[in-house]
Amino acid sequence: MPDSKPFKKFVDRFISEEHQLFDTTLVALSAYEMQRYLQNKKGYYDAMVTSKYSIRSKQAKSKFHVDLGRQYTVDEVHYRSNNYEIQTILDEIKEDAFVKEGTAIDAGIFDTEKERIFQALQNRGYANFLSKNIIIKGDSSDQQKKINILFDLNALENSETFTKYEIGRINVFTDYQLDGNYPIVPSKVINGKNYYSLSKNFVVKPRAIDQQIFIKSGRTFNRSQYYQTIKKLSELSSYKFVKLDPNFDEYHDNLINYDIYLTPHQSKYIADMGTGSFFSTTNTTKDQRLIGFSADGSLINRNAFGGSEKNESIGEIGFEFQIQPDGQNTILKRNAFNIGLANTTTVPRQVDYMGLIGIVYALGDTPTAKQEQYEVATNTNFTVGWNFQDVFNLYKINSFTGGVSYVYQPSNNWSITLNPTGINLLDYSYEIGSVWDLTLQKSPLLRNSFRSTLLSGILFKEIAVGYTKPVNRNGFSWTMFGGFELSGAEVHLANSLYNLLSPKDVIFKISDELEFAKFGKLQLDWRCNKRINDSSSFAARINFGIAKPYADNTAVPYIKQFFVGGQNSMRAWQARELGPGGYSEKLINPTAGERFYQTGDMKFETNLEYRTDLFWILETAIFLDAGNIWLLEEDVSRPNAKFSNFYDQLAIGWGWGIRLDWTYFILRLDIAYRLKNPYLLNEGTALETYYESPTGQSFWGSPQLGINYPF
Repeated sequence: MPDSKPFKKFVDRFISEEHQLFDTTLVALSAYEMQRYLQNKKGYYDAMVTSKYSIRSKQAKSKFHVDLGRQYTVDEVHYRSNNYEIQTILDEIKEDAFVKEGTAIDAGIFDTEKERIFQALQNRGYANFLSKNIIIKGDSSDQQKKINILFDLNALENSETFTKYEIGRINVFTDYQLDGNYPIVPSKVINGKNYYSLSKNFVVKPRAIDQQIFIKSGRTFNRSQYYQTIKKLSELSSYKFVKLDPNFDEYHDNLINYDIYLTPHQSKYIADMGTGSFFSTTNTTKDQRLIGFSADGSLINRNAFGGSEKNESIGEIGFEFQIQPDGQNTILKRNAFNIGLANTTTVPRQVDYMGLIGIVYALGDTPTAKQEQYEVATNTNFTVGWNFQDVFNLYKINSFTGGVSYVYQPSNNWSITLNPTGINLLDYSYEIGSVWDLTLQKSPLLRNSFRSTLLSGILFKEIAVGYTKPVNRNGFSWTMFGGFELSGAEVHLANSLYNLLSPKDVIFKISDELEFAKFGKLQLDWRCNKRINDSSSFAARINFGIAKPYADNTAVPYIKQFFVGGQNSMRAWQARELGPGGYSEKLINPTAGERFYQTGDMKFETNLEYRTDLFWILETAIFLDAGNIWLLEEDVSRPNAKFSNFYDQLAIGWGWGIRLDWTYFILRLDIAYRLKNPYLLNEGTALETYYESPTGQSFWGSPQLGINYPF
């Protein structure tokens, strides 16, 4: 790499760390601290770290020599307590220990084991027991490099460390105010809990609150149930603040009483409105410059039916225009219009609306504690919606949806959404003899995907799993998403059973114009971010999807197929312009109503971005996109569209971007260029190639205007 001044300034500004003054004392201290860390934290008790340095041209270089020696390991593990009940618990839980024979001596693992013991005892009533009450002792053998480990849990006589507590009185103040004058007698008593209210009517029904409280009078104190209660009460949309105040009973030494304070929002309604826009163009078709505007609004009722059910109604509308020259002027020609309405009611608990969950619990002999764990981490959503899309001069799509979903969050990192029941009615329409009609006539595969269908699932419709790995000490974090959708499984099973008993085969339909959609669809997405320093980072994404019809269906519904291009995907191409495979769509007359419409049964895409701050709210980025979509079956009207040669059919684009970070959102302008096409340029000549020179493209390439990061 040339050692030019501009390049050196770039490296110094955005990549390298700030220079520091050399200090020989700090070099020696660093070696000493490294040696201490290896000996005291990682079990390399014989480790030696030495240092040396050299100075040349006013620059100093430091070198550290590390002689680790052999890491000590665990020989035997013992647990000991002078309390009989504590010793019994230790013997019971030692099978799940993190520290076992052969485990390397590592301070992190030992801290994890102490935390495990601490939680186990607190979940069995020992509220005053702390991890600091666990003393770790070791007896080493220098010859074998092994250490016998003892976890010592002893307490002084009359100490409260090993006092076992039970839950006593539980008071719940359902509309807490600091200066509230609550009655002496509770307004209601449910399952031994006293519910108080300042008003005649409760803000939230006490029975709905009671279902979110997992500490119960008469039960042994359990730390996990205490935090489960805080988590679930905090999720009740009606309340702004939640506080659990434990206090030891003044008359009984082993009782803990609880006062639960719930502070409601002043208003149970939330209204919100927003707008958005995008700009997209391609450097190969000057008449395909698109600009879009959208607006949305929502109204949320935090307590729709008195049980802290959240009801959210959403409306959205969007317009897309084509920018066209008209003599000396430029006009906006309408391109597409969409409008949608949706309503979701979220119940803050697991609703067994078909009784199937209870059957599963019974068949699996699921313990009550486990059932409560699932219930506390699950919300139930009931959703209905309608969406209408009109791509002018092409087609119209009416979509009606309805379904039930469970959102299960066992931790802050995991999220599982299960849609057991759902329907989606897709009604396609277009004018006979139109451009779109002629397009469908040329492609039977595309025509089959554009039929009005009913997507259905009674016992299973869709599942989505998400996991987020928090940022580690090296500034690296990642997110994983996986989803699987199945349509028509119950219909296909019923149809197959019917045909077994019927003298002739039939295909279940709603009508001649409306069929059941039968397909499976898998999607996988992985994203990561690596922070380089305080002002720059690398971000990457890998996305894969595949969808396939089954039974009597020959194509996946058009709206459920994959596409690439646009502001958040392959940015050197417009949405639905790229692919499938090595097929190249050329618009002959965009002004006559021709549009890009390409979709596929399979998708692969990967993206890489280097992002860095410039000054104030200004950021910049350099990015690389690679990917495409493919068909799984041959389409005579679209040659080379079927997946065959992955590398040849892989498209690659690159570019740069400017972003304005307004804290609440990021306004993004990306300028993208085509690097590699999935089809040959100048085919049949000596100049044929998949690669496209940047000199033959406009300086502004394919500009894409969007909101927030693309991934």
